[in-house]
Amino acid sequence: MLRPRQQYTIYRGASESSPRLILLFLGWGMDAMPFRSLMKPGYDIVALYDYTDDDAPPCMPPGSYGEVVVVAWSFGVRAAADFMRSASMPVTRTIAVNGTESHVDDSAGIPRRIFDATMASLSEASIEKFRRRMFRSMDDYKDFGAVAPGRGFESLKEELEVFARVAPAAVPAEWSMAVIGGRDLIFPPDAQRHAWRDVHVEEFTDMPHFADLQMILDRFVVDKELVATRFAGASHTYDANAEVQSETAAWLWRRVKDTAGLPDAPVAVLEVGAGSGMLTRRYLPELNLKSLEIWDLAAPPLCPLPACARTVICDAESRIDAVAPGSLDFMLSSSTVQWFHAPEKFLRKAAVTLRPGGVMALTYYAQGTCRELAVAGGVSLAYPCHARMLEALAGSGLEIVYEDTAPVVARFDSPREALRHLKTTGVNALGRNSRAGAAAIGLVRHYPLDDDGKAPLTFVKACIIAVKK
Repeated sequence: MLRPRQQYTIYRGASESSPRLILLFLGWGMDAMPFRSLMKPGYDIVALYDYTDDDAPPCMPPGSYGEVVVVAWSFGVRAAADFMRSASMPVTRTIAVNGTESHVDDSAGIPRRIFDATMASLSEASIEKFRRRMFRSMDDYKDFGAVAPGRGFESLKEELEVFARVAPAAVPAEWSMAVIGGRDLIFPPDAQRHAWRDVHVEEFTDMPHFADLQMILDRFVVDKELVATRFAGASHTYDANAEVQSETAAWLWRRVKDTAGLPDAPVAVLEVGAGSGMLTRRYLPELNLKSLEIWDLAAPPLCPLPACARTVICDAESRIDAVAPGSLDFMLSSSTVQWFHAPEKFLRKAAVTLRPGGVMALTYYAQGTCRELAVAGGVSLAYPCHARMLEALAGSGLEIVYEDTAPVVARFDSPREALRHLKTTGVNALGRNSRAGAAAIGLVRHYPLDDDGKAPLTFVKACIIAVKK
């Protein structure tokens, strides 16, 4: 089993004890020096490296975190796989970058002959050549020289010997996604595609082996504190502007009544991500409530609640573990789980909380949502894949009684109006950027217009209603 012997805290979140942690598993020959500029508000970032002794006790950060995100790069993917299979920490999103669990493999990793040749001819000169191949240009390699790892030749040789005797992972770990660089000269892109054929993949055509990890943190790790702040700030403008979200909540509740029905007996209900209460206002008059718990990152819904209701400001991905198995009759959620790091894992956990005959009903926004932002060069969420969400429930003891996706295109008079809509509904809570003004100007300039000169904004609504067998 591969175990990192060294750790270094690269970044501390806004508070002295950040509630969330990013574990960064680095590759062969690395230390934290090249990555010390990484940051993600709301998270501590700890780099793990130096696998020179596969029998050593693992070096893991102390402290209690409500959520852990794993980002593993290069040979660190193989080490992270061992950690993830045995971790007792609350791991949600797991991202593999330019590496595979079959780190030395002719079809799903570095070809054996290339690895063996590297081992046989290892020298200071060959290490320099290897590092040069990690970069797209000589200028990038020269920049790396200013922050190059401080580890010596013997340490690198010993570590490579460890990787040589460690077999590919026998049992795959659960990965949220894999990021592949199209110009990776270390792990062949075709081998990575083969290794991750059953995992969601994001490919960047011009990315070399030495990946832009800051970009990956910005795009694929949700700043949940910012999400809470932006949605709280938009609470009084949300209902007036969120027409798509309002119709989505109405669509969900109509389908619940049509497909699952409403029982006469008192029911225990959990609503996840109530927001301003668009869904809450629809089911309150129609359900005979025994208990109601409402969760949200930001604030309670803006509607009167019955005496049996309890509101909790929390992160649902962590909180779901505290719900007693078989205790709920309804688990409801509208326009929320696309913000989760591990929505498929959340669905499997939520299934356990339902009693026989219990109903899980949710809407969310699926892949293809806000596609215009990507076309304009902006950043949007990594929206869930609807097929994978259905697969997550298939083995969870639930029968899917309704599922559908429906693209909805909102059209605005200008790109500025489309971006203003994102702001007034809190949907721009993707990252904190000191150059936000310049980024907005770029989005306006490159935003795609339709044939009528309007600025479209696509939402791919997805709905799942399932009943516990």
